[in-house]
Amino acid sequence: MPDELIWEGKDSEEKFAVVDRLYSAQLTLVNTDEKATTITGNSIVLPAMIYGSQESETVEFSLARLFEKDKADISAEGVVMMAKLCERVREMSLTKMHLRISGNNPVLSAQREAALVAALEKALKLSPGMIEHDHAKPTLRGEITAFWLKTGGGR
Repeated sequence: MPDELIWEGKDSEEKFAVVDRLYSAQLTLVNTDEKATTITGNSIVLPAMIYGSQESETVEFSLARLFEKDKADISAEGVVMMAKLCERVREMSLTKMHLRISGNNPVLSAQREAALVAALEKALKLSPGMIEHDHAKPTLRGEITAFWLKTGGGR
């Protein structure tokens, strides 16, 4: 067995994983006589996902974890998640950010968007208007907030 296995982020149906869904790891080993052994890992619900490259990355958080239920108030768990995001932004010297709330309720999404922008501007000591933002209806990825982070140029 290797010391480390790398997961491409796809489920058994070859679809990319999304936050707030239950996943179970399963490893199937086939030996030289074609006998298969399946090892099942623990189940996990992903509270967040990060993917991208050296110059750009996307961070997704579940709205259900980031905010209080049916409110624009950032939850206790959300405070921790935002602190980690800010730490990552600083560590990677990222200079551009766009955030999008994808929620079912447009009014609540707009309120949550404003709350996140204000919290990030304060935590990162940014001038108002430095974070691009919008909101939209949920896609296949569910009710999430997505942060696009870049080291320079473009959106």
